Amino acid sequence: MRRRKPHRGAALLVVLVVVMVITVLALGFIERSDMELACGNNVALKTRIDYTAQGGLMWGRAVVLASPTMSFSPMNRQSFEAGTREYYDLVIGPADKNLPADPNDTTYTRDIRVEAYKELSDGSKVAQTWLQGLLHYDAATGTGFYKRIQRP
Repeated sequence: MRRRKPHRGAALLVVLVVVMVITVLALGFIERSDMELACGNNVALKTRIDYTAQGGLMWGRAVVLASPTMSFSPMNRQSFEAGTREYYDLVIGPADKNLPADPNDTTYTRDIRVEAYKELSDGSKVAQTWLQGLLHYDAATGTGFYKRIQRP
């Protein structure tokens, strides 16, 4: 009768353990890459929302330059690109005459506030950002520039 070797089949067990370790490592790398992809998407969304807010401030400046003494009602759910769910709300404050003022002084300041956000299908807002600018307008020259832009 032939005697069996006691280590027969050990190679199969070693190969199975190595394959299992490689599989666990590969799943870990896949999970990490999914998380990094999600983080990259979040950064891209936040960048788009920041640019939407800056665009809203520029739009507010253009509106004031077109009608400097007019009072404006808030503009809600404005969008630069049709089909996206990225919006901005624009509030243009009243024209304040610089005080103390010379009767010949034609400069005004306007407070312009923008909230930009992405709206989900359930109506909730994500990736919100706010900007507030103090617009200086000179009616004599028809020019306007932001003296200050900040996040409130």
